Amino acid sequence: MTELLLPPSFDTSYKHLLIIPALNIGTIPFHLLRPYGDSTSLIDHCSFTVIPGLIDLFTLRIKVLKAGTHWMGGDMSKNFDKNYAVNGL
Repeated sequence: MTELLLPPSFDTSYKHLLIIPALNIGTIPFHLLRPYGDSTSLIDHCSFTVIPGLIDLFTLRIKVLKAGTHWMGGDMSKNFDKNYAVNGL
C-alpha cells in the first residue's frame, strides 16, 4: 500500500507530511506505512497531519449555517433570518 500512497522519492529528509484525504483515504493507518525500504514505519521518521479538503470545509460550513441560523440553502438574502442569527445565539 505504501507504493500507492507515497512516491518512490519519499525518504527521511521529509519531516512532516500533510495529508488531504479524498473519500475514505483518511481512514488508512498512515503511521504503519513503510516507505524507507527497511523495517521502520513512517511515524519513526516523519510526523503527519490529516487536514480537511475544501469539500469537507464547505460541508461543515453549511451544517453550521443550517444549525445556527435556520438557513435552508439557496440565496441567503431570501432564506436568511437576520434577527434569528443575532438574537438566537
